[in-house]
Amino acid sequence: MPTWYTRGALIAALVLAGCAGQGQFSAGGMGAPYQPPPPLPPPPMAVPPPALAAFTHAPPPAETYFYPTKGQTPQQEQSDKGQCYAWAVQQTGFDPANPQVASPPPPPQQFGQPQAPQGGVLFGRIRRMRAEEEQQQQQQQMQMQQQRYMAQQHSALANGRANYERAFSACMSGRGYAAS
Repeated sequence: MPTWYTRGALIAALVLAGCAGQGQFSAGGMGAPYQPPPPLPPPPMAVPPPALAAFTHAPPPAETYFYPTKGQTPQQEQSDKGQCYAWAVQQTGFDPANPQVASPPPPPQQFGQPQAPQGGVLFGRIRRMRAEEEQQQQQQQMQMQQQRYMAQQHSALANGRANYERAFSACMSGRGYAAS
């Protein structure tokens, strides 16, 4: 059977716990200012869904290093790199200094505003609901088209860069440089 003392301690603990959030009492003792706990770290990022993956930026490609195997001077290496750059751009149509791809224009952003449905109160409401549903479906289709377009652009840029890198490395190898 609880005694007056244990009941009093329990009540005091509840009072202190209830007042702690108001800055009156804290674990540090009576009258000490309340210190809120440190914020929790954000949850780990999940892998973006495929629809959003097209909008994320890929890390820059790893830099390829070229070693002069025939004793080329640094000046000769810079000259060879410049000539190989121009040749790789001409061969692939991709310029890493100005990365663009030739592709069809993006899909339209919006359709025209829907007409307000006509009719009596009940039929007008039903028509309005159908029109809103159709508009939502159109917006979803436009969003999916935009996402596909962005994915195509991202893929085209990645392919263009990869082709350029292969052409540049082939040129440098042909001029007596080992790539790593």
